Amino acid sequence: PSPGRAVTFVEHGGVCVAAVEYDASLTEEQELVDAVMAAAGLALYNERLQAELRAEIRLAGALADTSPSLLSNVDTDGRLLKVNHATLRASGYPDERELLGKYWWDVFIDPEDREEMTARFASAAPDFPPAEYENTFTNARGERLVIYWRSAPVLDEEGRVVSIVGAGLDITDRKRREEEAELRGGFLDAITDATPSFLVAVDPEGVVMEDGVNPAFTQTFGWTREEIGGRSFLEVI
Repeated sequence: PSPGRAVTFVEHGGVCVAAVEYDASLTEEQELVDAVMAAAGLALYNERLQAELRAEIRLAGALADTSPSLLSNVDTDGRLLKVNHATLRASGYPDERELLGKYWWDVFIDPEDREEMTARFASAAPDFPPAEYENTFTNARGERLVIYWRSAPVLDEEGRVVSIVGAGLDITDRKRREEEAELRGGFLDAITDATPSFLVAVDPEGVVMEDGVNPAFTQTFGWTREEIGGRSFLEVI
């Protein structure tokens, strides 16, 4: 220490958190010094905890913003409190400030379905148990999206629900591919049923598959689809 000064190491929980330099004349009043050091140790320890908490919050925010999933937080009235970048993009709004404060269903539910959604939300109060659902909506940019959602309540120290967290997965492309595959399948089924040629589907053992014949075959040979399914094709012919 400097001339005329004294130094005391401050500990909290057995861990040195600081070194305090003070007037050496105060060493004669040890009780005062100890009280000041204890207060300083507690303050410094709390400051360190707060700094660690702030770092964790920043990390959680960075993880949320880089996540491809839609993450949102709403209050118990259904108003949006916080969203990540993926949710903002899906909403179609250019700025988060335009989005926050709006009712969740006014953003992510089509007008004709909002009454049902608000009723479902109200019936979940006050516990708001975990739920999952899928919906299609048109966002603020006019894009048609399909989102699979899961939600869960956020509780305070007394176990009361203070908000609800929702996580969503954009399945628009997958849904579109499924619909296109279904359309292709329906088209091929229509061709199969309409063709005058005999069509039979058999497995590697030569057994006719269920629904494996077209109408032209059943009309000509007199077998129904139920009767021929599972039989050997050679046996039938």
